[in-house]
Amino acid sequence: MENAPHTSIHAWTGDNRETYLEDMGNFYSAARDPIFYAHHSNVDRLWTVWNKIGGRRKDHTDPDFLDAEFIFYDENARMVRVKVKDALDTTRLGVSYEKVKEDKLWLNYEPQPLGGTDTVTTKETIVKIGPAKENSTPVKVDGKLKSLVERPSSIPQDLLEKEGEDVEEVLVLEEVMVPRNVVTHLAVFINLPNADENTPISCAEYVGSFVHIPHLFGSGTNNDTHSATVRFGITDNLVRLGLATSQSSDLLVTIVSKVSGGTITIKGIKIEYE
Repeated sequence: MENAPHTSIHAWTGDNRETYLEDMGNFYSAARDPIFYAHHSNVDRLWTVWNKIGGRRKDHTDPDFLDAEFIFYDENARMVRVKVKDALDTTRLGVSYEKVKEDKLWLNYEPQPLGGTDTVTTKETIVKIGPAKENSTPVKVDGKLKSLVERPSSIPQDLLEKEGEDVEEVLVLEEVMVPRNVVTHLAVFINLPNADENTPISCAEYVGSFVHIPHLFGSGTNNDTHSATVRFGITDNLVRLGLATSQSSDLLVTIVSKVSGGTITIKGIKIEYE
C-alpha cells in the first residue's frame, strides 16, 4: 500500500515539466496539490477494504508502530500529539466509506502467467546474490538485475505452532539504495527472466514494486541516498504459477528499473517465511 499504489500515484501526478516533479511528485510540496487529500483519503479507504477481507490481513501489533507519535495542529490551531494507534479504528474517528462496486475488480482479480516457470536453462549464466552480510558488496541494478534466490527448505517450527495463522513465503530485497532526490520505480518479477520495462504488471509473475519519490530539492543533494529493505509476500504468486508445492530450491528474481535517474544498488536478496 505504501509503495504501490500510494507512492506511485504521487509520481504519476507530479508534473514532469517541473524541476523536482512538483507538486505531488516531491515530498516537500505534495500537500500543495488538492489531489493530495483525495488521494490519501482513498489510500485509507483501500486499507480498510483490504483489511476486512480476513485471513492474515490485520493491523500491525508491534508497539513500536502503534505508539509512534506525530504532532499536528488541530482545527483550533492547537498543537496535538497523535499516536498511530489512535487512527486505526475508523469508527472512533467518525469515518466511514461508501461501498464501491468497482472494488470487486481488484479484490477478485486473478492474474495469469505470461511465461514458463522453468529456470533450469538459465542457472549457468545467472548469479546468486544471496542474503546480505556485513561485508557484502552492493550490486547495481543497471536497468535490470536477475538473481537466483534459494527458497527455504522448511517452515520454522515456531510458525507452524501458531494456530489460526497462515504462513507466508516472503521475498526480501535487503538494503535497496536509491538516490533521495530522484523518482525511482523498481518492478519485481519471479521466474520471468525476459521481463523488462514494458512487461505488464498484470501478470502472475509480478510480485510488486518499490517506488520512491524525491524527499529533497535544490543544489547539493545529488549524492544523498535513501535505503530501504523491501518485502513482498509471494505465496499467491507461487500458487498461480504452480510452484507452491514445488521441490525446486531456487526462484529466479528479475528486478526491472522502470523509472530512475541515478544509481540503484541492492545488498542482498533472500526468501523467508513469516
